[in-house]
Amino acid sequence: MKTHNQIIPVEKALTPFIILLVFLWIIWASAIAVSSKIIYLFWINFSASVIVYAFSFFIIDCIDEIYWEKITKKIFFVLLWGTIFISLIYNLVVALPPSIMFENQIAFEKVFWVSEKIAIAGFLAFITSQFLNIKLFNFFRKITNWKHLWLRNIFSTLISTFFDSFIFITIVFFWIPNIYSLIMGEYMIKILVALIDTIFIYMFVNYVRKKLKL
Repeated sequence: MKTHNQIIPVEKALTPFIILLVFLWIIWASAIAVSSKIIYLFWINFSASVIVYAFSFFIIDCIDEIYWEKITKKIFFVLLWGTIFISLIYNLVVALPPSIMFENQIAFEKVFWVSEKIAIAGFLAFITSQFLNIKLFNFFRKITNWKHLWLRNIFSTLISTFFDSFIFITIVFFWIPNIYSLIMGEYMIKILVALIDTIFIYMFVNYVRKKLKL
């Protein structure tokens, strides 16, 4: 097993690591802000958050592939607490009394207020899906002896994102009559993202390793 010459210490490739973390935080903060809107596009209903949040699995897989599971688990717990922190910040800003010069308080509340329902749904969906994603990614890596990056990227994402969609949509949009079409619509978008980002995970991982002459 080629563990020793494929794992890269964070300090040896710090710039790519920082770039991935920055984009991960941008994606996560954006996903929380737009999660309550439902989009209808190409005959599919899905939550607006799926557009950005689906890419978080790509970034997590990049970090796991380059820096290994121990680093990914640390990021997982940081994001876990970050979810709570971002939700509290959004709600604090909304709750603060607006100036008389600010005329868009109602619209601002509708966009940035993170309800208890969304916070709980996002928290549970995140814990379940990202934990599964990390575990499955490393499981497929071990059984394939570090070969077939496409396989562990696609299948770990396909399985984990289904649970993510099911948990979040079921809790937040339980009142919608055709809720299962919403779940499947969101899941189809995530499948598409998983297939597309496989190309980019190869490009990014190969670029980092080539840069470090590994």
